[in-house]
Amino acid sequence: MRTHGALRVALCLLPVVLWPRTAGAQGAPETSAPHAAQVDPAGRTDVDERVAPPAIDERGFVLRSADSVNSLRILGLLQLQYASAWDEGARVSDTLFVNRARVGLMGSVFSRDLRYLLVAELAGASARLLFMTLDYTLVPDWLTVRVGQFKRPFSRSFITMASQLSMVDRPLTVGPAVFGDGVDVGVMLHNGTEGSLEYAVGVFRGGAPGATPERVAPLVAVRVGYNLGRVDGYSESDLTGGPLRLGVAAAGLFGFTGAGAQGTFRSGLVDLILKAHGFSAALSLYAGDRDAEPDAPTQHVRGFGHSLQLGYVTAGRVEPVLRYAFLAHPGAADAQHDLAGGLNLYLHGHALKLQTFVSARLREGQGTPTWLLQAQLSAAL
Repeated sequence: MRTHGALRVALCLLPVVLWPRTAGAQGAPETSAPHAAQVDPAGRTDVDERVAPPAIDERGFVLRSADSVNSLRILGLLQLQYASAWDEGARVSDTLFVNRARVGLMGSVFSRDLRYLLVAELAGASARLLFMTLDYTLVPDWLTVRVGQFKRPFSRSFITMASQLSMVDRPLTVGPAVFGDGVDVGVMLHNGTEGSLEYAVGVFRGGAPGATPERVAPLVAVRVGYNLGRVDGYSESDLTGGPLRLGVAAAGLFGFTGAGAQGTFRSGLVDLILKAHGFSAALSLYAGDRDAEPDAPTQHVRGFGHSLQLGYVTAGRVEPVLRYAFLAHPGAADAQHDLAGGLNLYLHGHALKLQTFVSARLREGQGTPTWLLQAQLSAAL
């Protein structure tokens, strides 16, 4: 009994030790809390210095110290998907699986300018670390340094979090084997994505995340964009409504000799997102080339692709979405066309939604398309 009593005392004292000012504030009368803690998209807070109890707001569960210097937010994403595929009129697969199961932590430590992010992926054969970053802001809104394992700043669709996508999957123009989108280890200078002007310049190790290459194969990524009307350019649907908002950007990837098995490669894109009164449109144009063989730098294989996605949110709940994508990428024998359409039902915005889509993918020279039915329940914290 004494052991259980000591354990209860220790658990009660733990918040006092880790978050002394927070724990003290929880017992304060309501008059000491003139307003609730709110976290803006950049992670900052307008909480009064005297009050910092754990808070549940529209961004999930957040724990912060009284001076807002230390904070911790719990992240989560669970996507349960049913998929059925037909090829030449015959069903070739029919499965129910966990598409994504992610848990993570984000917040600040020691200073509001020093922020961290940890995300693990639990779906698949084994758990793995997906993202691990530290961001230190040198000049607010203008210069932040990021180090760790994170997404290369290339296409808008890939940078957009999985929970913020309007469709179950990203277009076929996105992926490491296409034009170079991927998660990599590196260092990057950026200014965020919320100002009128956004930029990101990063140097990366090259190679797949979690793998240890025999030698470093540097890869440089650059992205520059302009945003009009306070557009949320990295959430595909227009759930908030309002007048015209626009985001446009250009990006480039430059992989040097030894960057994977393909030798050097270069990729570029221009992408655009437009939102107005529930309507959203996203357009991307890609081009790239790579060495035909790692030891033949004068022989090049070129590819290009594009995608267009349209959606319209009605009553803040229902959104029909259409997308067309085309891809002729290096290494592909035939160009591919992909036409997809379906419906989103937003039960609580992107935090809880049901997505149902049908797509038809056709390779040039192929007689009939491959059909895919997908239904996905997505819950995000």
